[in-house]
Amino acid sequence: MEAASNTLRKVEQTLNKIQNLANDFSEFKTSSGVVVAFQEYVEAMTLRSFAQSERIPTISELKTDNRSYVLGLLDAVGEFRRMALNCLRRGEVRKAEKLLGAMEGIYDDLQILEHTSIIPTFRVKMDADRRIIESTRGDVVTEVRRFALEQSLDRLEKRLSAYSKN
Repeated sequence: MEAASNTLRKVEQTLNKIQNLANDFSEFKTSSGVVVAFQEYVEAMTLRSFAQSERIPTISELKTDNRSYVLGLLDAVGEFRRMALNCLRRGEVRKAEKLLGAMEGIYDDLQILEHTSIIPTFRVKMDADRRIIESTRGDVVTEVRRFALEQSLDRLEKRLSAYSKN
């Protein structure tokens, strides 16, 4: 976490320099490279924030434009899936459920936005995120049920063991 925070501080310094340049050259602000840089920053900050405090940072906290913020959140959904799968692999079902909840929250909040056609790739990313969320939900539900079955079998085994001792 410390290494990530150090890297993100360097990224913030670079993005501040880009922002200052964009103040002098307004066309620079809408350049695809600049938008993508801020979008990646939003994604990274969202992942770090959720890992540290299980919350999604606001646009005002990240001091970015609407387009980069929305697209960065949409990209974070895929990373949350990877994190959830890693949690499931380690047996951390509750944590995976929280990640799924964050994914669904981002999707639900962004789904109500109007005039999204002015944000290139928004609809494509939303469609991809819907598939990612459904797939993750299936994985989490399967693991929750498997875990519940495992606990039930353990309880049954203990009962049978107690009966056989009598």
